[in-house]
Amino acid sequence: MTVTTGIVSSFRVALTDLTGLALAIWWGYRGLSVTGLDAIRIAALLAAPGLALAYGFLSRAPCSTRGAIGAGRERSLRRLRIPLLFLLGFALHCLHRSDLMLPAAGLAIGASFFLPGRTKRDPIHVIAGCGIIGLTLLALGLTDPLRSLVAGLGTALCLWLTAAIRLLTERPERCTIPASARIASASNIGT
Repeated sequence: MTVTTGIVSSFRVALTDLTGLALAIWWGYRGLSVTGLDAIRIAALLAAPGLALAYGFLSRAPCSTRGAIGAGRERSLRRLRIPLLFLLGFALHCLHRSDLMLPAAGLAIGASFFLPGRTKRDPIHVIAGCGIIGLTLLALGLTDPLRSLVAGLGTALCLWLTAAIRLLTERPERCTIPASARIASASNIGT
């Protein structure tokens, strides 16, 4: 693997992390939308942690030594989440219980954290999965507006805390990119 391939791989890892932050913002929006706040206030509330964590992931990306996410079983699980969420939505629609879609999706997303935690031997993924499932189960006992708030905002908070803990615990060594790699990547930009 050349240095430029490592840099591209590091940015792919950062893109995966940013996708997780976008998911957290979506969950936070779903949760805060029941409070009656207008979209601008919701965006301002969600932008603060999202932008801070995005900056952390992007500033760490060129120096990241963490391997790219995507072992065989883990990649298959990530692809399986979409049809699973579609089937959950379809089943809840058929049962006329669309109010349970957010908690059911929270259970599916929370459960999907366990395989990456086992594959990488990373306890933060297992803790995040337990947190999301626990908050979702707590939300099931609440009435509808409060259920959406707890399930949506709670899941977003779990995802943000997971990202913050990963940023604080996975500190890469000093970032040094050899001059030959910078010259090689600069010459490949135009091609």
